[in-house]
Amino acid sequence: MRCVPAASLFALAAVLATLYLFQARQLKRKQLERAVGAGAPLETLDRLALRCVSIGFPVFTLAIVTGAIWIARLGLLQKPEALRPEYLFAFGAWVAFGVLLVARVGAGWRGRRAAWLTLGGCGGTMLVIAAYFLRPVA
Repeated sequence: MRCVPAASLFALAAVLATLYLFQARQLKRKQLERAVGAGAPLETLDRLALRCVSIGFPVFTLAIVTGAIWIARLGLLQKPEALRPEYLFAFGAWVAFGVLLVARVGAGWRGRRAAWLTLGGCGGTMLVIAAYFLRPVA
């Protein structure tokens, strides 16, 4: 499992994104005692989530590339095993995090949109791990 360090960072980013969404909702509802008591300011949560994704994305990219090289060396590219669900989930999660990083830099995405995309990418990463453990042993 080459993606464990990246998945850990993505999970931490998802926790931070969830805290961001919870606090933003409480502030919007003017339930300040619950939002303020929850901890860090929204900007800090957003920045920390970005930092986790920024560090995890290259690690995840390296895991995908080395996995693709490994599959190619085994000669499995022309076989149905090359399209296993965990590979497709990994690619989908990689695309989600790539879009997130590009959108944050290029379009200035912050806050809720970035938090939801972080949760989506992390969900894809968790699907990769679940598919890995649930696959039949040959």
